[in-house]
Amino acid sequence: MLCLLFLMFSVGEELGRREGLFGALYFEATSVTGGGVDATMGINNTVGVLVVLGVCIGLIALVQLTYVGLKRYRDDLIRERAQSGSGA
Repeated sequence: MLCLLFLMFSVGEELGRREGLFGALYFEATSVTGGGVDATMGINNTVGVLVVLGVCIGLIALVQLTYVGLKRYRDDLIRERAQSGSGA
């Protein structure tokens, strides 16, 4: 989404086609009669979008696994401290 916004605002005075996200997204601005501008945008290649989606899903899964592991480690430390405190 941010890539598409960047492409939209990077056109400037020059009209034409801009591609981003490794060629997966495009934004094209052409002039029409009467001084107007016709703008089209869309997905040019789904592979780049799927790769970015896969990387994001993988990172989220790693963060969740790290959180669960650290929480389990914390619970074990609390349990160990409680047992050593009551046994002394």
